[in-house]
Amino acid sequence: MLIGSILFILFFLLIIRLIYHSKLFEIEGINKHFVLFAFLLKLISGFSLWLIYSHYYPDRSTADIFKYFDDATHIFNATKDQLSIRWQLLIGNYPINPETTEAIKNTQHWDLKEFFVVNDNRNMSRIHLLILHLSQGFFHLHTLIFCTFSMIGSIGIYRFFRRYSSLPSYIILAIVFFLPSTVFWSSAPLKECWLMFGLGLILWPLSFNPSTPNKLFKQILLFIIGFSALIMMKVYVIFALALPLFFILSNSIFSYKKNILLLIISCLLLIFGSILIGEDVAIKLANKQEEFLRLAISVNANSIIPVTSYSKLEGLILSIPNSLYNVIFRPLYPNSINVFSLIAAIEHILYAGIILLPIFFFKKVNSKELAFAIFCTLFVLLGFSIIGLSTPILGAIVRYKSIFLPFYIIAFLTFVDLKKIIR
Repeated sequence: MLIGSILFILFFLLIIRLIYHSKLFEIEGINKHFVLFAFLLKLISGFSLWLIYSHYYPDRSTADIFKYFDDATHIFNATKDQLSIRWQLLIGNYPINPETTEAIKNTQHWDLKEFFVVNDNRNMSRIHLLILHLSQGFFHLHTLIFCTFSMIGSIGIYRFFRRYSSLPSYIILAIVFFLPSTVFWSSAPLKECWLMFGLGLILWPLSFNPSTPNKLFKQILLFIIGFSALIMMKVYVIFALALPLFFILSNSIFSYKKNILLLIISCLLLIFGSILIGEDVAIKLANKQEEFLRLAISVNANSIIPVTSYSKLEGLILSIPNSLYNVIFRPLYPNSINVFSLIAAIEHILYAGIILLPIFFFKKVNSKELAFAIFCTLFVLLGFSIIGLSTPILGAIVRYKSIFLPFYIIAFLTFVDLKKIIR
C-alpha cells in the first residue's frame, strides 16, 4: 500500500509534466493550464465516485467501481506463490485445473457469461490485476491510470470534432470535457474510461492533416490500439461505430458532395448485415436483457423500467422506438427520487431540450458539416438502440449512454445558428 501511495505521487507528477511537455496531451490553440484543469476535473470525479461507492452505496459486491478490482485482488493474493498461474490468467491462456480453479474461486464476476465475442468482466479484472503489481492494493493509483487513458481518449475525440465541426472551439471543449455524465462516468476505474480511450484513438487519425509526415503509420497504429481497446471491453461500441466510420471515411475519399448516395449505401449495408447476423444478435441482446433483469430483481434495484421483450429480429426492430425513448427521455422521470437520480433528471432536461434548438434556430450546413452530422447521428442511434434493447435499469442506461453524449449534442448543434441564440 505504501509503495502504491508513493507511485501515485510520482505518476501524478509525471503526468503533469507530460501535459506541459508532451505532444500526446497537446490541444492546438488551447492553453496547457486548461488541459491540466480538465485532467484534474476527471481525477476529482474519479475520487468522488470512490467516495460515493464507499459511503453512500457501501455494498462492494454490486459496485462496478470495486467489483473488478476486488476480483483482481482475490486472484493477486491467491497466486502470490504461483506466478505462472497468475500470468496464465492475466493473458487469458489458462487450463481448467485445480490450481486455476482455486485461484478464481473467490471471484464474483470472473465467470459470468460472455456477451458476443469477449468476456469484458474478465478483461477489466485483468487490467486491475496488471496494475496491482504497481499499486499493491492502493485503489487511487488505479483511478489515476484509468483517468489518464480517458483523458487521452477525450483529446482524440476533441481533435476529431475540431477537424470536422464548424462549431467554435470553446463549445467543442465544453462538449468533450465538461458534460457532467461523461466526465463523471469516464473518470473512474470503469469500462467507460477504456471506451473513451478506444474511441479517441480510433477517431484521432481522422483529424490528421494530409500533409503530416508518416501519417499513415501513425493512423494505423492509433486505429489498431483503439480498436483493440474497444473490442476487449465492449464489442457493441464497435458495432455502433462500424457503419458511421465507413460513411465518414467514404466521404473523405470520394468527396463530400456524395453524402446522400453514401448514406443510402450505408443503410443498405446495415440492412444486409441485419439479415446476415440479425437473428444471432437479437438472441444475444434478448439474453443480455433477461440476465440484466434477473440481476436487478435479485439485488432489489429500484430503477427497473418497463422494456419490450423480444426473441427474433422482427421483435427487435419493433422494440427500437421504445428503446430509444427509454435512453433519451426516460431519465427525465426516475422511479425513485434521490440525489443522483435528481441530478441525472436535471441534466437530461438539457439533453432533451437541445432537440428543439435546430427547429427554432436552424442553420443550413455545407456538405462537410452534413457528413459529420450524419456520422454522429448514426453512431448515437445505433449505440442508444443497443443500450435500450439490452438494459432494463435506468441508472445503468444513464451510465452507458455517457460516452455517446458528446456525439449526440454535437449532432444537433451542427444545425443550430448560434448567432441567432446570442442576439
